[in-house]
Amino acid sequence: MPNIFSQVSRNYSSDKIPLIDYPNVTANIFDNFLTYIKMTTHQFTEKVPFLDILRTKYPLLLPVKNYPVELMVQLSAICNIKCKYCKYQENKENGFMNYKTSKNLIKQINNSDINKVHLTGCGEHTLHPNFGNIIKEFAKSVKYLSIATNAQWKNDKISSYLLNAPVSLIHVSVDGCTKEHYERSRVGASFETLINNLHRLRELRNELKAPTLINIRIMICPSDIKKMKEFIEFWKKYGDTVQKHYIIKKKSDNSNNRYVPAHSWLNKYPRCRSTFHCLSVRWKGDVPLCGDNPKEYIILGNINKDKISDIWNSKILNEIRIGQRFRDYEKLPICRGCKGHC
Repeated sequence: MPNIFSQVSRNYSSDKIPLIDYPNVTANIFDNFLTYIKMTTHQFTEKVPFLDILRTKYPLLLPVKNYPVELMVQLSAICNIKCKYCKYQENKENGFMNYKTSKNLIKQINNSDINKVHLTGCGEHTLHPNFGNIIKEFAKSVKYLSIATNAQWKNDKISSYLLNAPVSLIHVSVDGCTKEHYERSRVGASFETLINNLHRLRELRNELKAPTLINIRIMICPSDIKKMKEFIEFWKKYGDTVQKHYIIKKKSDNSNNRYVPAHSWLNKYPRCRSTFHCLSVRWKGDVPLCGDNPKEYIILGNINKDKISDIWNSKILNEIRIGQRFRDYEKLPICRGCKGHC
């Protein structure tokens, strides 16, 4: 049975498959307790409404807002490295969000009640040719802007762009704590470049007195568990917080050194919260039904021609919310066995 205080489960499988209970939000918070305390406090200081913070983790406790609490935006579908476990290799199309799409998106955000934007997705956003300007516009449009990056930038101005925007929270993804481990997992990446960029980012942040929080996100395989304390101790000196992030086995991944969502292995319905608090916006403006579901070809709309509010309050999303809230499985056929993060 799953443990409310632990995402990693050893009790589901007699085959010793490394399972993880991803929808278990409480376990995720306990697993990264001090990090979540700092992140939550930081959101308060940036004036993110309390109910928005609550909805991000426990959205089923509250009525659904007229707008999503948060947008997951993909500025770039191009990356400068190849992580062995990343879905980037499965991208059928690559490119950057163009001016028209970003302008339409920011205009809609400005006319909405959306307080948070997270720049994420399969790609490295700092590669965007207009990164400095576009990130400043996003920062103006919301109370809390965050970004996920590999910190492999070779342009010295990137740190300045991030801190002057300013970005509220920077998630830097890493593997292991040695050059060998890091570069083995991230083909084409440089451990020295990462360390130098983190040093520069912290120094400049302190010089500018920017309100930016730097989070080091350690990507964890089952074989890494015994080294977790070593990893955390090493990365503590480079970030304000350190977070564990378990690597999920993707469709084209032949490695057994990955975690499998328990609900996927059991072919059950996860208790998903994403449709209650966030929408994903792809680099071309497409809004998929779900950013994690393998059937993400179901497109709800495109922000170049559809209103975010209309997409968010669409019939299909409302049906799935009813199904999730009341465990009405007839309304959740596409959710069964989902390999997503919920």
